[in-house]
Amino acid sequence: APLAACPAGAPRLEIEGAQGAWLMLPELGVSLPFPQVLSSLQDAWSVSRLRVMVLAGAADVTPMQALLNATKLPASASIVAAVASANPESKALALARSAGVKDIVLGGGRFHDEAGAGGAGGAVGSAEQEIAAADFSAQLDKDMEELQADLLVILDDVEPALLTQAFLQRRVGKVMFVHASLLPAFPGPSPVEAALAAGVCITGCTVSFAVPRAKGSLYGPQIAQESAQILAGDTAAALRQRIVAESEAQALPRALQLVASGAVTLRQDGDGYSVVRWAAFSEDSTAARP
Repeated sequence: APLAACPAGAPRLEIEGAQGAWLMLPELGVSLPFPQVLSSLQDAWSVSRLRVMVLAGAADVTPMQALLNATKLPASASIVAAVASANPESKALALARSAGVKDIVLGGGRFHDEAGAGGAGGAVGSAEQEIAAADFSAQLDKDMEELQADLLVILDDVEPALLTQAFLQRRVGKVMFVHASLLPAFPGPSPVEAALAAGVCITGCTVSFAVPRAKGSLYGPQIAQESAQILAGDTAAALRQRIVAESEAQALPRALQLVASGAVTLRQDGDGYSVVRWAAFSEDSTAARP
């Protein structure tokens, strides 16, 4: 039966058992879970999805699969158009290929040495590093233009110092960065090791806007955070795996949906930045869940 608007004052219609029902869409040649169909119909932003490029490093443990899964849901306001990495052997690139998503080896692999995991927290380095950053950012910008990417998501195993001021300024509000700690705690290049050394019980991840560097850091206003427990006897590898699985795999898709749907935007306030969370949206109404 066709869907129609409910007249004002009419009794509310409730459909029992809809959570387990599937809706046939013969015109599209598909069938979908009924709750996902309703979410898509209610979300005006999902009609035209924003195209996202994900920039990944070399880590074997990555939230890439969670992001691919979330953006394939009908209610998602974005789609992963490509995954890029300086490392030809990147696990994220392999996951992209398996999912039928375009994979890009930046510069044909010539940036491999400069783009190692464990960033410098946005600190400006030597003249050679600045030249390398300008080259890397120019190539990234070129690939994004060719892809017509609307947003860039940078995973936590990418060297953040490779993004220049000019690149970040040109794409203010369009670049998101994942950091493996609950900022402002442990903002440096090795947040997992720093959390273990500090003896804290809780850490996690932060998804923030990346902004032109202020006081040596590109971490801008926060979009989402998710915590992870530190267990007795944890190694850096074990803790990082838990952060990715329990924190990044949850926070990153949620943050991307909030930004892509327009629920969260970045506003420039004088020399600084702040996040605007629009009251017309909520995390529940914009969520794209498996």
